[in-house]
Amino acid sequence: MNHTVVVTIIVAFIVLIVSYLSIGGAFDLAFWREALPGLMENLTIAALAAFVFDSIIKKQRQAKYKDANAKLSQFVLLQTNLFANALLEHLGLVNRSQTPNADLNFEFAYDRLKVVDISACFLAEVLKLRPEEKAAYITKFSDLLKTRIEPLVKSLEKVYPRPDASLTRDWEFADATVEATSMLPKAFIEANAEVEAKDRLTPEQLNLLTRVGYPLADRALKSLQTGLIHLADRARNNDLFVSFD
Repeated sequence: MNHTVVVTIIVAFIVLIVSYLSIGGAFDLAFWREALPGLMENLTIAALAAFVFDSIIKKQRQAKYKDANAKLSQFVLLQTNLFANALLEHLGLVNRSQTPNADLNFEFAYDRLKVVDISACFLAEVLKLRPEEKAAYITKFSDLLKTRIEPLVKSLEKVYPRPDASLTRDWEFADATVEATSMLPKAFIEANAEVEAKDRLTPEQLNLLTRVGYPLADRALKSLQTGLIHLADRARNNDLFVSFD
């Protein structure tokens, strides 16, 4: 039951008791037989009135929050779509020549993000590269994530009265998780440099090891992709905030 309604019922009940006692009333059996039906009816009416009043206040408060966050929501939506576009460009899934001139909010990137698997595309690109190219490619992708995640998370801190923390939960670990995958090709190159040619690992073996060690990064990128889509939807609906109701 709503807190306001409960408080209203209690207060109303106490007022009735005090008023009745002040005029010399007594809470005997006759009182309860005669007064209880009317008392319950009055309390029900009071509770209903409090519920309606509280609902009106909540709607007004929600409208105030939406007004306060309208421009910020549009900004977050744009930043989210730009993030999506940067991911797609890095993975070769779109190029600048394909960007619609009229789409100033990069909504096409949001639409594209919903139908691709960023994690699978990233892994496919890594596996195609030569061993000496893998670490640099992974680091560049990790830097892209960090560059885009930090300002987006900071912009959400300006949401009034407070942002929904679940929108970007664990995002700050995504770039670090991806960056960790670059350790394998680095170790591969260093290890091969220390042994004779006949004992060296092959690029195919490196790819196999990359696949085996990829699940953690896979989960991080899938979570990030899902989060970006969800964040864009919430921003489009001006629903980034959590109220105190």
